[in-house]
Amino acid sequence: MVHSVRPAVVDQIDLLGTAPNRGTDEPVVLQIIDNLSLGGAQRLLITLAKHVARSAPLQVYALNAADTPMRAELLSAGVRLRETTGIRLWSPLSWRRVACAIRESGADVVHVHLTYATILAAPIARMQGKRVVVSLHNADTARGSGGRRRLRHSVLRSLEDRALRWFTDQVVFVGANVARANQGRIGGTPGVTIRNVIAAPEPVSDEQRASIRRAMGAKAQDIVLIATGRLMPQKDPAALLRAFALLAAEAPDARLWMVGAGPMQDEITALRAALGLEDRVVLTGERGDVAQLLAAADVFVLSSAWEGLPLGLLEAMAQGLPVVSTDVGDVAGVLPAAAGGLVPPGQPERLAEALRPLFTDAERRRACGIAALSASRDFTDVEGWHRQLQRLYRGETARDPATAAQVAAGGRG
Repeated sequence: MVHSVRPAVVDQIDLLGTAPNRGTDEPVVLQIIDNLSLGGAQRLLITLAKHVARSAPLQVYALNAADTPMRAELLSAGVRLRETTGIRLWSPLSWRRVACAIRESGADVVHVHLTYATILAAPIARMQGKRVVVSLHNADTARGSGGRRRLRHSVLRSLEDRALRWFTDQVVFVGANVARANQGRIGGTPGVTIRNVIAAPEPVSDEQRASIRRAMGAKAQDIVLIATGRLMPQKDPAALLRAFALLAAEAPDARLWMVGAGPMQDEITALRAALGLEDRVVLTGERGDVAQLLAAADVFVLSSAWEGLPLGLLEAMAQGLPVVSTDVGDVAGVLPAAAGGLVPPGQPERLAEALRPLFTDAERRRACGIAALSASRDFTDVEGWHRQLQRLYRGETARDPATAAQVAAGGRG
């Protein structure tokens, strides 16, 4: 049963039903994640859920229950979902809840995503005799900024390091830069790079595209810039707004759609007003139709301060959008120069400068979009990605060469 109204603390909203039927030799896997907000880790679970739906429903346990488009999409893909709220790292009750969810899932393997899930679930799953796989989705996990947040970041990183070193059987890096940034954290735990993937998008007709643009308040002649991702410091939405303000002053047909929600929502709403952009910038909140919005836009922008291998970027490229991005994470290894441009993070003027030619030159937009679409095809082999995960679930440990060399030099750590 789906609960539309939740109390402040929910102990196991359970959509799992009975334990899975062990009708095959494949291990039973439970995916555990911090939350079901809009993000790359959540999108990967949706891709996996849709891919395996015909053979066996994906089991997912979320540590922060909330009604979100990602949650709805997972449920529509047939996921057997379990959720909890009120999780605290230092609460024995929270640890008992997580332990109960793992035990009752009947899983042989627990695949963990994001920081809180790693800190909590990896040790509990190991103590229950489960195989533990952890995916690292960012070059700098648990990152904060300033004052108490810097201390919080340090504590969370330290706890996550211990979970990765002592209670994890296999670490998965979602891109090469994520691997380079995190190899020193995992000690002797095997670490392997398995790059993020996306499902090829469904085609959107010209009529559908026009309809979406009208619904979003964009005219046929408008040039629509789109950004997807949570409104949080990592994505640096303030830098994007300031860059767009520079463009808007000279391009009356420029529009910006910012797709996502997050802790900076009020700050970004206020900044939009202060810059006089309330009629030019749409803050959509979280949406379940991101692919359709991408297909209806003209240019994609990523303003992040740090990243791993951002799925939003891959999704935009697969829609044939030209891209301007900050040079963070694995973006430079994914985005060809012919597809748009790269700029340093935290520099709105440079971001606006890179975007300007795409607003004024339709032929350049077309050529960059073609290059982006061509490059995206390297990231649509969902079946191959799933086979790699299955090998890890079966206990076939794997290491990147650099990780193996590090282990040989330094031991388990």
